[in-house]
Amino acid sequence: MLLSRNPADHDVARDQIAALLTQNNGEYILRIGERPAHEELFAGDLKDDSSGWTGTAKTLTEIDLLRDQISQTVEEVGGKVC
Repeated sequence: MLLSRNPADHDVARDQIAALLTQNNGEYILRIGERPAHEELFAGDLKDDSSGWTGTAKTLTEIDLLRDQISQTVEEVGGKVC
């Protein structure tokens, strides 16, 4: 929703972020993009073509834009991003 050009989508995303922060005592870890399987990651066998990746693939441009949008939206609800 944060990548949408529709202002109503941004409002919904802001409300969802506020709810996540409220329900999780002010802390939430948000992962963007794909993540490798833990077994391969911690075993040191991780390769780009390894199987078991989860999440939604994003381009570097989309990831940068999402990071900026998330930071801005979290600040709108009085939070901080680190």
